[in-house]
Amino acid sequence: MLNILIGLWFIYRAYQLKKTKNIKKYGMDTSKKIKDTDGYINLFSKAYFLTGTISAILGVIMTLDKYIIEVPVGIAVLLASLFIIFIIAEVIIVKKKRLKFIQ
Repeated sequence: MLNILIGLWFIYRAYQLKKTKNIKKYGMDTSKKIKDTDGYINLFSKAYFLTGTISAILGVIMTLDKYIIEVPVGIAVLLASLFIIFIIAEVIIVKKKRLKFIQ
């Protein structure tokens, strides 16, 4: 259940960053260091949205497993592994792309 809420929070954060363009509140760097604000906002809003979507999907599957249907252990381990691999890959990609927006 917590994963669903975290996922929705990330999706909301992506929406607010795209809507308000407030890097100081929703970004990860100080707004004075950023050269290309539109590219930075686009990168981080996509990253937040993808993280939120994957987290919400994993949370729904975990909730279904707990209360409605029983997901086999192999599938649960596979989903958790994919989630962790996705998050690590996203962190690496965002970290590399983030540097081209900072002075």
